[in-house]
Amino acid sequence: MKLITSNFSINILPPLLSLLVSFVIIYIILFKSRFKSENVIFIILCVWWSLLSPVFICHQLFRGNEDLILKIERIVHFFYVYTPAISLLYFSRAIDIGNIRLVKISFVISFIISLFTPTSYYIPALNKYSWGYMGQGGAAFLAFGVYAASVLVYLIIFFIRKIRVETNQMKRLKLKYIIASFLISGILSIMNYPAIVGIDLYPPGNFSFIPLSFLAYGVLRHRLLDFRGIFQIATIWGLLSAILTVPNIIVLYLLYPYIERDNFAVLLISGILWFFVNYHFFRIVHQHIDKFFNKRKLELMKIESDFIESIYSLKTLDELVKQFTDVIKKGISFETAELILCETGGGNPPGFDTRQFHLSPDIKNMLIRSKVLIDRDSIEYNQSCGKEGEELLEIFRNYNSKYIIPLTQHNNLIALLMLPETKERKPLTPDEILFIKNVKSSAAISLANSIMYSDLNRLKDNLNSMVEEKTAELEKSMEALQGVVDSLEKEVQDKVVSYFARKKLEDTIKYIEENYHEEISRESLAKMTNMNSDYLGRMFKKLTDRNIADYINDIRLKKACELLLNTDDSIVDIAFAVGFESLPTFYRVFKKTIDDTPVNYRTKYKIVNN
Repeated sequence: MKLITSNFSINILPPLLSLLVSFVIIYIILFKSRFKSENVIFIILCVWWSLLSPVFICHQLFRGNEDLILKIERIVHFFYVYTPAISLLYFSRAIDIGNIRLVKISFVISFIISLFTPTSYYIPALNKYSWGYMGQGGAAFLAFGVYAASVLVYLIIFFIRKIRVETNQMKRLKLKYIIASFLISGILSIMNYPAIVGIDLYPPGNFSFIPLSFLAYGVLRHRLLDFRGIFQIATIWGLLSAILTVPNIIVLYLLYPYIERDNFAVLLISGILWFFVNYHFFRIVHQHIDKFFNKRKLELMKIESDFIESIYSLKTLDELVKQFTDVIKKGISFETAELILCETGGGNPPGFDTRQFHLSPDIKNMLIRSKVLIDRDSIEYNQSCGKEGEELLEIFRNYNSKYIIPLTQHNNLIALLMLPETKERKPLTPDEILFIKNVKSSAAISLANSIMYSDLNRLKDNLNSMVEEKTAELEKSMEALQGVVDSLEKEVQDKVVSYFARKKLEDTIKYIEENYHEEISRESLAKMTNMNSDYLGRMFKKLTDRNIADYINDIRLKKACELLLNTDDSIVDIAFAVGFESLPTFYRVFKKTIDDTPVNYRTKYKIVNN
């Protein structure tokens, strides 16, 4: 323990930080991500990328015990030579490099090289420096270097080709991060060469936490910053650090001789004043740097502020929707923006045209839980979304959109804002995402209030319409009821009248059947029954379904047919005998009713009867 503490040096910090970063990444994968075979291989990859960090830590902890350090070097490199093979294995699973044979060959090569690691062909001895040790490279070590460099070049070329054909922006950006991590790793590894051949230069390979962080960020992060954004953030914080540090160093240098280090109260007051001065100075400097580097952010904040002020003066839902979509298109370079109101149970607001759609409960919950937006590239990239992912992709395709912005209020889904890809075809920046988040929060509140106001107005109009409709129905029912009463009254009267009229009609029919051969007319029958002639005609028609003249003719023709068949009387005698006033009239009525002449009828049917 005494040896360890006495040999502790600042040179241990880079490998210690690399080891710590690998542990943090492994923790995130194990406890914050879904368990998948791909993630298990990524954990192994992180472990292998940081295998040399414990070796460099041992250089500091066991400084002076060169035999032990050389033994540790050889043991760790026995496993470390499998790093290229494990890298190929991971990316064959994660990105489908499509060359399984190459993965198998790489494992065979790693196995062969590992057989030489315990020998002097790999690390024959150690180079000793003020900052620690570095193993000398033997023939097997050089072979491993060529082999690892070949795999590195192969993966970089593969990823570059993959980027050229990839259309998903998220996948493209993730591939760029992976390429950056491999490039940085390769550069740092190459820069270890001077120390290997005896040149006193601290090995940059100890800073493996840098490419490891790039790789983990690109693989695990859901939403990525582009490299320009990372560079801008690094520049801002670098300038802030420099502007704050330099004045403090100068002030401390000038005041150091006058500081009373033995007076605790003075030191405490000076420290508090120093803190508040630096805090105020930091705010002023940060504000000016933001104005210089974050002009886009300030522009979006101005648009957001104007929108929030303007929505309070809007009166109709149409105005609010137009203002909201216009501010989104103005703030971010979207060609179109379509707001789709969700079904609220009350129907569409009057005068507002919305395309209705149905969402499953799982999709609604996913949209409600979404903090800002849902990116189509993210859904396509995350293949574990299952049925919900397929339904979301169907919505994306139906509306030809790239982003879905859910507007919620009190855990209720109010509307969806469908946005296409930006005109520059670039992912949204964090400032643009924050702008959308703030604008949609204000719009959701106003939209919910506007919909509620429209629903209340519609409910009021519906109630008024219902009252008018029910009043009209009641009036119509009363009229119908009065009509029924009148109809019943008339029917009763008609039945009473009909009873007495039927008795007279029966007498009239009996009179016609007994006196058909005499001259009979409607007027003579009406006079005989003491009834109006027109009323007599209607009642006779209603009872017999024949008018009086036709009924008389039917009786006379029936008697005439009997005489034609049963007697040899002449046609003239028969015609006058049954009551026809003339022979032509008899022939005309006979022909019209029986469709034949009396002569033919007698000839035809009398022969048949005989």
